[in-house]
Amino acid sequence: MDKNSYSLMFPFDFLSNTSQSKVIYLLSTIAISTIPALSISFLIYVFFPEAESPEFPKGIGELFFSVVIFAPVVETLLLWLGISIIKKFTASIWKATLISALLWAIIHSIGTFTHGFAIFWSFVVFSFVFISWLEKSRNLALGMCMATHMGQNFLVFLLMQIP
Repeated sequence: MDKNSYSLMFPFDFLSNTSQSKVIYLLSTIAISTIPALSISFLIYVFFPEAESPEFPKGIGELFFSVVIFAPVVETLLLWLGISIIKKFTASIWKATLISALLWAIIHSIGTFTHGFAIFWSFVVFSFVFISWLEKSRNLALGMCMATHMGQNFLVFLLMQIP
């Protein structure tokens, strides 16, 4: 397949290219994680309107801090720990990515069952980004994963402000 043709693996071909501009990578990765995740979330609530939504802080400052800052930082550090453990059992980027995303979906489902389905795709992207950048450096892996997560959550935070 030549470089100008489209691959069925498009998002992952793109996400594994860590030699491109970090700004373009980050902005594109936020879109790659956010658009499908919001679409999945929308479909869940269209087909299951009675489904519970996760509880979020009521104040805008507390909501911003918890969703855009705190959760991405803590979850990225825990993702690093989880992937470090998973990689002891498999060298496959695909297995490590899917196991990590599945674990995060289960964790997010504990409070609100459907929330795990809504965030599964996001953690596929976050995990794949982390593993891809880990080949360059741990700090870049943490930074790019965390920034992608913060970017996605910031967009969700903005959507939450719409009455």
